[in-house]
Amino acid sequence: MLAVADIADRIRKRRRAGELIERAQQLRAQQATARLVLEDRSVDLATLTPDQFMDLIADELSAT
Repeated sequence: MLAVADIADRIRKRRRAGELIERAQQLRAQQATARLVLEDRSVDLATLTPDQFMDLIADELSAT
């Protein structure tokens, strides 16, 4: 059961990440940029895939 819950949670998070990236791409079309600011760098959200976004967040959380 735990594995199913983990997969369902990842699907929800991936969907939300996709929505954030889609909005960032819309902003880029309007000459604006949405950036994910990390401790050691910042990343243009519009350039990421949902999986890359989630990996960056997971890496940042595990580093703290």
